[in-house]
Amino acid sequence: MHEFNGFNKEETGTLYLDAIMMRLQAIGENVKKISKPQDDFFSSILHYDTNNIIRFRDFISHHYEKRDNEIVFEICKYDIPELKEKITHFLKEHSGK
Repeated sequence: MHEFNGFNKEETGTLYLDAIMMRLQAIGENVKKISKPQDDFFSSILHYDTNNIIRFRDFISHHYEKRDNEIVFEICKYDIPELKEKITHFLKEHSGK
């Protein structure tokens, strides 16, 4: 039994999943906006590849019903914390604190 099965079994799980998908879509949209004028910010400065973030944002925006809940769970468990850590580190280095 996978940890993500709560999304499928409980009504509140579905609500959480919908909320998470909206947040992932917003993250993807913001990454896309930053990447256009500063295409090297994520790759050169944060050492993070944003192609998958942007592609996933486009996928959930246009093919929401085809999502794989396990992939969403894996993104939340592994990818978001890694990206958050890199951004937090960057902000600490450049905030003067």
